[in-house]
Amino acid sequence: MEEVALSQMENSKILDRATRIRMFILEYYLGGKLWIRIFRFIGGPLMIFLGWQLYNLRDRFEIGYGGFCIVYGLYYILKPIFWVLLRLSSFKTTPVSIEVTEDKLKLRDSISNSEVLFSGMKSVLKRKTYYVFEISPAQRIHLPLNFFSQEQQSSIDKWVK
Repeated sequence: MEEVALSQMENSKILDRATRIRMFILEYYLGGKLWIRIFRFIGGPLMIFLGWQLYNLRDRFEIGYGGFCIVYGLYYILKPIFWVLLRLSSFKTTPVSIEVTEDKLKLRDSISNSEVLFSGMKSVLKRKTYYVFEISPAQRIHLPLNFFSQEQQSSIDKWVK
């Protein structure tokens, strides 16, 4: 019954699993501080390269550390994929209703109803295809740009930091 009521709301959209995963992967590699982004791009390949160099020295000590570096480098490259696969229930397709005013964002899904003031957010970021509403360092809301009208985007853009 709640889903029927939600689907009949004026600004109801479907946030599908593929979109949620895409936003997570993009935010993992392109979000955050510059040094974190650089390390996420080159960290895994660099560990594999260094591990290979150690492995080729043919000393028992270097072979062990080289093998560890290679395995850890592979893990570091594949970490976002593991994260998604192990937390697949976090990326469910869900209907969401959005309302934007000059000073707040109202969200409603099948289990919650939230109203967040833009002034209370740590930051609002506009990426190429989505917004990131950072409530706290551990709590972020990712919503695609196509969920918002031009008027709503203008209201949100005033808060982009």
